[in-house]
Amino acid sequence: MPSHTAQAAYSELLEVLRAQGRGWVADQVQEQVRAGKPITKKVFLPQRQLLEDEEEESVSEASIESDTSAEPVSSRETRREHRAATEDYSAEERLDLVIASIEAAMVQPADIERNLVDFFESMTSAPAMIRFEPDEFDDSAIFTLQRPPKDRDLSLERLRASLAGARSRTTRDGNR
Repeated sequence: MPSHTAQAAYSELLEVLRAQGRGWVADQVQEQVRAGKPITKKVFLPQRQLLEDEEEESVSEASIESDTSAEPVSSRETRREHRAATEDYSAEERLDLVIASIEAAMVQPADIERNLVDFFESMTSAPAMIRFEPDEFDDSAIFTLQRPPKDRDLSLERLRASLAGARSRTTRDGNR
């Protein structure tokens, strides 16, 4: 998938989340994107700097190289270490993050709810209805868990299929 298409899909999904009252999901995805993708980089430290680094001083003279670059000429003068770093997510990776977040926030809780209802219905002959009531001095609302209506199950299956299709396109087109 071209990066401009992936970016447009990412932005559109964030807008849809906000419009559907799931802005907190969009905010968490954007925060993760801002923080960057964690990676490990090779760092070549001069021997004289190794002592300073162990004392938690600056590594300003260290040269950071990617994993594909060659090591310095003299390994006696340097030592290779791996350090944590971050890099920007690609457009396809951002799209994959928002898809995974939608699955985690909407699809998986619905699956858990359905499995709980199925379990309790298998224990009795009556349809299951589970009530979660707040403590005596809690202002929380009562939450009821019961078999969802058929149209919700159909919507959930359409959402699941759409997310799977989007994920397969990003995986196939991104050559992952």
